[in-house]
Amino acid sequence: MKETEKREYEVEKLGDTYRYVLKRGIETVYYGITKNKDKSEIGKENSDKNFTKMIFFPVPVNEQIAEEWQKLSIKSYFQRTKGKTPEYHKN
Repeated sequence: MKETEKREYEVEKLGDTYRYVLKRGIETVYYGITKNKDKSEIGKENSDKNFTKMIFFPVPVNEQIAEEWQKLSIKSYFQRTKGKTPEYHKN
C-alpha cells in the first residue's frame, strides 16, 4: 500500500463528520457538524447566520463523536455564560 493510500485509509477509519465553530468577533455563535469537508460549502450552508470567522477541525470523526462534541460544547458554553446558549442554538 502506498503511503498516500495508507493515510487516506487511516482518515477514513476515523469517520466522515467534521466539526466547526462559527464566531462573531470573540463570541461563539454556533457549534456545527457536517459531512462536508469543503469550508466554502460550509459557509454557504450557514449563510443565514451572522459570523465573522469559522474555526474548522480538519480531522474527521465518526458522527456519534461529533454529536457528543457538539452537545458538550453547548453545555460548556451554557455553564461559562451563566445560562445562555450560543445565538444559533435554541434553549
